[in-house]
Order: sequence, then C-alpha cells, then structure tokens
Amino acid sequence: MLDAHSQELNEAFHRYFAGRAVAVQHELNELFRVGRRSLAIGIPILVACFISARFAAGYLSENPVQRLVEESLLILGWVANTTGGRWRAGATCTGVWPPPRWS
Repeated sequence: MLDAHSQELNEAFHRYFAGRAVAVQHELNELFRVGRRSLAIGIPILVACFISARFAAGYLSENPVQRLVEESLLILGWVANTTGGRWRAGATCTGVWPPPRWS
C-alpha cells in the first residue's frame, strides 16, 4: 500500500513540476519575443537620434542652442531604448529584465 501511495505522489510531483517548467518556458519565450521586437524598434530610433544629433552639430551655428539640441537628441535616443514600455530592448538584452515569477 505504501508503495502505491509513494508512486502516486512521485507522479503528482512530476506532473506539477513538468507543467511549471512548460509555463516558465512560455513566459521566457514571450519575454525574448518582446525583447527582439523592442530591439528592432529601438535600434533604428537610436541611430536616427545619433544622425540627427550629428546633423545638429554640423549644420547649426555654434551656440548654446546647438549644443542643447545635440545633447537632447542623444538623451532621447538612449531613453527611448532603456525605459519601460514598448522600447525596453536595453533592459531585456542586458539582463535587467525581471525573472519569471515562481508561484
């Protein structure tokens, strides 16, 4: 009798943890899918901000406004890639993303 209960308990644990492993793997796959999409959006925005900042540095007259525009565009490019929301590729790719919840 004890052997039957032991076998049943062993199978129950196996099913539970196999199900949890599948659920966590799905969450991780979704996280990296969102990260790849965010990277595909964020990199062009960062490049566009860098190009715009170089344009501002080269074509605007040398004054404080030129420097303000240049720095603002650089900051915009980095902030768009590192903050939460749609463009969080920086956090996902560098490992700052939240780990899966263990419930």
